[in-house]
Amino acid sequence: MTPSPTAFPGSSPTPDKTPAPGKDEVTLTGTVEFVDLEGGCRVLRAEGNKTYEIKGGDPGILKAGARVTVRGKIRTDLMTICQMGPVLEVISSQPA
Repeated sequence: MTPSPTAFPGSSPTPDKTPAPGKDEVTLTGTVEFVDLEGGCRVLRAEGNKTYEIKGGDPGILKAGARVTVRGKIRTDLMTICQMGPVLEVISSQPA
């Protein structure tokens, strides 16, 4: 019989890998653009002329020409047909 690992008080046998709320989130302000490529892509052109491909969010707020502030997560684990910059998965958005 193999002994089980000993857990010390205040320790956990397996580390908790759940990210803390708000971790890895960004807040960006910019203008939404529509790029007519492969059915269309929504892009946020943020300060510094950096572009992010928008994933999700309220289409009533994130429409072409709108100046918005978006809170979201940069998804480095996704690739898209549009390839217009890093994918920004929207958590919330509002007019800027």
